[in-house]
Amino acid sequence: MPTPMLKLDGERIILRQRMHRAFFILPLLAGLLLSTPLLLLSLAVERLAGRSHSHLPHSVAWILLALAALPISIFFFMALGSYLRCKIVLTSVQFVYATGLLFRRSGQVELSELQSASLQQSWSGRLLDYGTISINTSKKTLVILPYMSNVGRLLAEIQDAITAFHNRKQHGPLSS
Repeated sequence: MPTPMLKLDGERIILRQRMHRAFFILPLLAGLLLSTPLLLLSLAVERLAGRSHSHLPHSVAWILLALAALPISIFFFMALGSYLRCKIVLTSVQFVYATGLLFRRSGQVELSELQSASLQQSWSGRLLDYGTISINTSKKTLVILPYMSNVGRLLAEIQDAITAFHNRKQHGPLSS
C-alpha cells in the first residue's frame, strides 16, 4: 500500500498527474520481438501437422503459441504495474512523485527546493502530448519523470508553483 501524502495546514492539491498510455508501446514491442521466433515456429509446426504424412500433433503448435504469448504478457503486466504505481502530485507546499515498479524512484520535494523544470519531447510525444519532465532542485537533485501525459499543463503548473512560491517569499504573504 502506498504511503499517504502528509497534508500540511493550508496545503491544497494543485495537480495530480499520471503517465501517458504511450508508455506501453515499448514494452509491448519488446515482448512482440521476443515472441516472434516462437510465433513463426508455431505457424510452421501447425502447417507441418496439417499434412497427412506428419506425426506432429496440432497441440505442439498450440503449446508453442502459448509460449510465444508469455513474453508479451510479462512485459505488459510489468508495464501495467509501473503505470498504476506512478504518482505525481503538486500541492501548494510540495511536489510528491513516485515512478517505476522494479526500479522505484520516489520522493517529496518542498516548493522552496524547486529551482527549474524543463521538458523533453520526441516527435511522437508532441503528437500524442507526452514527454519527460526534468526538475532541478536546490539540493542538486534531478527528478526525471518519463512518459508524463498532458506535459504542457504539467510543466506550466510546476513553473507557476515555483514562481508563486518565490514571489510569496520575496513579498511576504498577502494580507486580506
